[in-house]
Amino acid sequence: MKRAVSFFRNLPIRYKLLLGYSGVLLLFTVFGGAVMYTLVRNTVATGIQSELEANTRNILGMVRSAAQVSIRNRLRAIAETNYQLVNHYYRQYTRGEISGQQARDLAESLLLDQRVGRSGYIYCLNSNGVVVVHPKPGMEQQNVSEYQFVQAQMRRKNGYLEYDWKNPGEVEARPKALYMIYFKPWDWIISVSSYRREFRELINVDDFREQILALRLGESGYSFILNGKGDVIVHPYSKGNFKNARDAHGKPVFREISENKTGIIEYTWKNPGETEYRDRIAAYSYIPEYDWIVVSVSYRDEVFAPLNSVRNIFLVIFIVSLLPLIWLSWRISRSITLPIEQLQRRFAAGAAGDLSVRLPTQRGDEIGRLSRYFNDFMSRLEDEHRLREQAQSEQREMSEQLRQVQKMKAIGQLAGGIAHDFNNLLTAILGSAELMMLKSKGEFKEQLENIIQASTRAAALTRNLLDFSRKGTLQHLPVDVHKVLDDVIELLSHSIDKRITITKDYQSVSAVISGDPSRLQNAFLNLGINARDAMPEGGKLIFGTGDIVMENERAFRSGILPPGRYLKVSVEDSGIGISNDKLEHIFEPFYTTKEHGKGTGLGLASVYGCVKIHEGAVDLRSIPGAGTCFEIYLPQTGLELSVENDKRSGGIAKSTGYILVIDDEDIVRGYMVSALQELGYQTSDFADPQKAVEFFSLQHDKINLVILDLVMPGMNGRETLGRLLAVDAKIPVIILSGYSERQEGDLLTEGACHFVRKPVQMDELSEVIIRFKRQTSDTESG
Repeated sequence: MKRAVSFFRNLPIRYKLLLGYSGVLLLFTVFGGAVMYTLVRNTVATGIQSELEANTRNILGMVRSAAQVSIRNRLRAIAETNYQLVNHYYRQYTRGEISGQQARDLAESLLLDQRVGRSGYIYCLNSNGVVVVHPKPGMEQQNVSEYQFVQAQMRRKNGYLEYDWKNPGEVEARPKALYMIYFKPWDWIISVSSYRREFRELINVDDFREQILALRLGESGYSFILNGKGDVIVHPYSKGNFKNARDAHGKPVFREISENKTGIIEYTWKNPGETEYRDRIAAYSYIPEYDWIVVSVSYRDEVFAPLNSVRNIFLVIFIVSLLPLIWLSWRISRSITLPIEQLQRRFAAGAAGDLSVRLPTQRGDEIGRLSRYFNDFMSRLEDEHRLREQAQSEQREMSEQLRQVQKMKAIGQLAGGIAHDFNNLLTAILGSAELMMLKSKGEFKEQLENIIQASTRAAALTRNLLDFSRKGTLQHLPVDVHKVLDDVIELLSHSIDKRITITKDYQSVSAVISGDPSRLQNAFLNLGINARDAMPEGGKLIFGTGDIVMENERAFRSGILPPGRYLKVSVEDSGIGISNDKLEHIFEPFYTTKEHGKGTGLGLASVYGCVKIHEGAVDLRSIPGAGTCFEIYLPQTGLELSVENDKRSGGIAKSTGYILVIDDEDIVRGYMVSALQELGYQTSDFADPQKAVEFFSLQHDKINLVILDLVMPGMNGRETLGRLLAVDAKIPVIILSGYSERQEGDLLTEGACHFVRKPVQMDELSEVIIRFKRQTSDTESG
């Protein structure tokens, strides 16, 4: 043994490979074939069991479905027959042959004399759930509408219904079914009911016998049905009782099936007309409501016949392939060992210090790949320094992008705070101007109207600031894009170089879409500003629209749009244009073609985001030196703008009552008190929410309404709302806020009656108060 080991150890690698590979191949082929055969055999056995079980489940479903249809049809036939009989008595009554009471009595007697199955019966309800006919004494004229199945009968009046019912004295509810039909002249819901366990007496096996017998498993496998006593219900060959039948080994097969109800069993069996017993595999399942056992049978020799053929073929292929494999092993071993010797010499030269050494890479096999790996390793060593510098550059770029994000976030927070405080100031300015307009009797009318108009435009500006700071809400309103473009053009006309000529080319018939006007305005404004920056020496800026109908799906630079009607908005300039290598990055965040420090690279990214939110697409074409045209496609929804009436045209409605004002801003609170008193209301006002709540707890009976600021130091508006409602849950509370309606839904859920955004005008304030104020006898009389 030692000499054999020593001999093998000293053999050249090519011979070791040949002997080792051939020997291991032979060993593992034989062993693997045996294991594979065993595994496949077990898999086939498991598969046939699964197939039998699946077939049995399918038959169970088939039997249940067929039985249910048979039962349903039986109950329906009984119900329709009794309907005709009841209708017969009713017609006798309508012809004057009998009285109405006689007709009802005859019909009731007919229904009560019938039984469905062993314990089923017929009863009638009216549309209010009151029993009008029932075989059990004392049930008539009882209202049973509290039961769910009765409620279903009251709703449907016709059709099939399954439910569970527990009679008095029973421990558990039992499944029942009924078919009902509505006799409208007497308001009777005629119901034929029976316990589902008794349905087997209503089943007609012939309805599904052929379906069961048509099923085949393999060449001669089949399915059949027994009942719990061993009686054959459906079988392709046999009839009678199998309870005491035994297989060739004396095994009481069907007794075991009857006792276990569900499972897998193997046995030997010979059908009538067969000469030999054959091994069988059977899967069986139980249908308790009919006391039936469904059995699916397959023969073992048919199951494993293909496996035996595979085994024989495998042996032939193995013997035929063994000799070519030995020759191939010899050739492969030589193709490995000879190149290895060459690689050894090359590695030795590299180890001696020649780092420029390379290996030939003409071969396409593993040796060739090994040579390329060696060469790549040496090349990567040379590239390491360059890659390190590139990584450091990318890190600096990411840091700059992070700084830009942080800067924009800080600007957004600042914008939100400014907008909030500015709304408070606008409330006082706009409100004071309106008060002066009311009291001036025409004096300074033009100047006051200018103040009101300017304040209104300033309020729109604060809404834009809130949208920029992400404290605004995304709206879906009918938007006239032409009006939005006009506003953008007006803004640009005051801020861009006078050498740039702005023109309009509106071709759209109806430029109304569903969207957020402030976001759209911001997107178009960004495109206009980009166009301005692209024309440092002046030029032309054209805003255009058009109606586009896409009959097929169409791809754009920013996505794919489905067929439909679209509004195309174009923003075209005669500027310097964009090169092709930059077009594919143009919508990426932080990507900018401007000089360092002159742009964040977020403008076009925000345009892209706005258009995607509106389910549209953006495209552009640009020629360096000749200009750029951005085209935005927005879905048209067929909406129409509603024309709002001038709120001031009908004057400001006055009224009476007592209103409590809670706002920490003195200037806002002062305006609110003056405005409310001008409108005819008594007021009390507090800057401290805690003192306001204490006052309200003493005077709430005479207070009609509370106006509450949302953002206050100490106890904020949400907490104050809760304290007020705890004192008087019915007090109307109007919430004022310098922010947007972002929290409106939560506050209305928590008890507020309305949400008003600052700045608020007197006509709006008057309308809201009159709509929501609580009426009290004290204030109305006073």
